[in-house]
Amino acid sequence: GRAHPGLLPAFLRLAAAGTAINRSSGIISGGAIGVDLTDAGGTLTNSGRIFGGYFGVNMRASIEFLVNSGTIAGIGANAGGVYSTGGSGPSLDPTRIIHGVITGVAGGVAITRAAGTVVNYGTIFATGADASAVDIRYGVFVNYGLVQGAVYGIVLGGSIGTIVSGGSASAGGQVTV
Repeated sequence: GRAHPGLLPAFLRLAAAGTAINRSSGIISGGAIGVDLTDAGGTLTNSGRIFGGYFGVNMRASIEFLVNSGTIAGIGANAGGVYSTGGSGPSLDPTRIIHGVITGVAGGVAITRAAGTVVNYGTIFATGADASAVDIRYGVFVNYGLVQGAVYGIVLGGSIGTIVSGGSASAGGQVTV
């Protein structure tokens, strides 16, 4: 299993609600986590490159926003591109708008504990042998781009979920709802 993301070192950690901007020439690289948006919430706008050995971006608050036109990558053996635990409660709606590339070995994007919305206009892929490109436990996934996973393209689980697709999703396995 994965370690608790809050215990891992990050290159950039927003400890209070705020905004971080990584411009097109920017590179953020953390041994464990590239950017950690803590329980305080915040906004990350990325048009550069963000890398982490465990997560490219870790999102832990109930209200957070990620706009990505660059590259976010989890580069370790069990790494994920964007991982969100997002608090707990039906009123939460963290939104990620993705125009760039998000990749991870174990997974591309995962929202695991609270409702969230992901809108993808770019590319999300996972390269590991057991990988799922998108894992949304509760919420909405809107795809106008490319989603590619080794086993699953999109996994939608939990008690509530919706997929809207105008793009393409492919996997060695299947799309699971």
